[in-house]
Amino acid sequence: MTILPISLISLLLLLVAGYQLTYSGFDWFPLLTLIFCGAIVCASIVMVAHSFSDRLRKLTNLLPLIGEGRFQEVHGALASSIKTKNPTELDQLETSLLELSDKMEDQNRNIDFHNKEIERMSLFDTLTGLANRHLFQYEVQSDLQEIREDKREDMIAVIIIDLDKFKRINDSLGHQLGDLLLEKLGKRLKKATSSLGLIGRPGGDEFAILLRNLKRTEQLDSLCNKLLALVSRPINLGETSVVVNASIGVAASSAGESASDLVRHAEIAMYKAKDNGGNNYCIFSPEMASEAHENLLLESEIRRAFEEEEFTLYLQPKVDMNNKIRSFEALVRWEHPDKGIIPPGEFIPAMENMNFISQLDDWILETSCRQLKILMQHYPGLSIAVNISSTRFAEESFLHFLQECIKVYQLDPSHLELEITESMLMENMAGAMKILSEIRDMGVSIAIDDFGTGYSSLSYLKDLPVNTVKIDRAFICDIPDSEKDMQISSVIIYLAKKLNYKVVAEGVETKDQMEFLKDSQCDLMQGFYFSKPIPAHKVLLMLETERLIGLGLDDSEIDIPELAADFKNL
Repeated sequence: MTILPISLISLLLLLVAGYQLTYSGFDWFPLLTLIFCGAIVCASIVMVAHSFSDRLRKLTNLLPLIGEGRFQEVHGALASSIKTKNPTELDQLETSLLELSDKMEDQNRNIDFHNKEIERMSLFDTLTGLANRHLFQYEVQSDLQEIREDKREDMIAVIIIDLDKFKRINDSLGHQLGDLLLEKLGKRLKKATSSLGLIGRPGGDEFAILLRNLKRTEQLDSLCNKLLALVSRPINLGETSVVVNASIGVAASSAGESASDLVRHAEIAMYKAKDNGGNNYCIFSPEMASEAHENLLLESEIRRAFEEEEFTLYLQPKVDMNNKIRSFEALVRWEHPDKGIIPPGEFIPAMENMNFISQLDDWILETSCRQLKILMQHYPGLSIAVNISSTRFAEESFLHFLQECIKVYQLDPSHLELEITESMLMENMAGAMKILSEIRDMGVSIAIDDFGTGYSSLSYLKDLPVNTVKIDRAFICDIPDSEKDMQISSVIIYLAKKLNYKVVAEGVETKDQMEFLKDSQCDLMQGFYFSKPIPAHKVLLMLETERLIGLGLDDSEIDIPELAADFKNL
């Protein structure tokens, strides 16, 4: 029962009582007036209380709506309320409810945004916006499942695109420009291939394409060639224009494999493409899987070889026109406990692909500096040349490591020479020039190795801060039978000497080749005609033998095994 009915009943009872008093002769007018005024006051109070109660009930009913996130309904209900000039407590309560609704709506909106962002980050690459590894494999698995369920005859293919030697771009240009390159390349690939299927970035400098509705595997050759051309187009990075190449691996399936197997097979094919020199593609075959297993075993053996110190420094002499040893080139051999001596051609390419090459370069450089320190104590005019890979050359830490080696072994830096290739220079000429200048400022000599097999550009040759040009063995091996090789070699020697460079010819194996180079005024010669590479501990024996022969002693009179043993112990 509410307040209003009670008030009306009370008023009625008072009227009845007043009538009875009048009938008995009582003057009821004052009492009736009082009763009437009291009734009006009660009615007013009842109306105000009822209005307050309704508004309070209405506001109370809005709280569950806020909790349910029905903010528009709350706004609509409060918007219809009559606003007064002098706000009451209920008006303040309405304002508070409206503010609470707004804050809760903003909070829910932020939560939705962050949830969507978390979902996006879990499925998409944050740098390029492409599908990440998880989403890519999920889509591959879904497509394979559809093919199995629908018993379709078409296939899907996974294409893995990995940039060749991308680490050098990060090392030379910085990670910021490296990320920009990946972002732009991702957009380029998406624009060109989105109609073919899904494109993703599994991580690092690797992109992946899920090729849907493949009818014939013959389509893959044409597509891969187009992708290689697409990747190799110049990419503008502000003031810098960069050209990158890629290795591509492809694996196709109709339904018989899992998503992880299909992606793994594409990656195996991609690494095979890298082993073949990069900037090409390979389509997976079962033989590649067994080869990948062998590479895994090789990687384990290489790690053990570093730990067990199985690598040995070899030196090959360079002789002048009087056949006198003036310098050595540092080489490396792997003394495998089961396979014996392994030449570098059999393990260095694997090291490059497995990211061991910088570690090997550092070992060769430091060991060469240690050997040079020993040699110079007995033969102060000698020098040693060390090959530096393009990977190590581009790393920021290389110059510091070189300085430390010179400092630790207290070397005269002019007796140390670094050999680099033409192709290494041309990949980033501006960055290479800066590094070469810093190396020259240390006093270390620089030689261009395999000259003639790369770009052989005279425009850059005249500006390079180098000391020596090495003629590649490809121009020497057919002398004197090849007139063209003789002409090319003569021109290289003439131009280099005109530019005040020292000239070294490698791969000399015959007397005729030696005599031709002498006639052409070549400075130094290197090859099997003079000596094969020998273990570093035997070099002192070779030098001492040469010295004693120069004093007029016969070979049979020279026996200094103790000297070689002492050198090995050093």
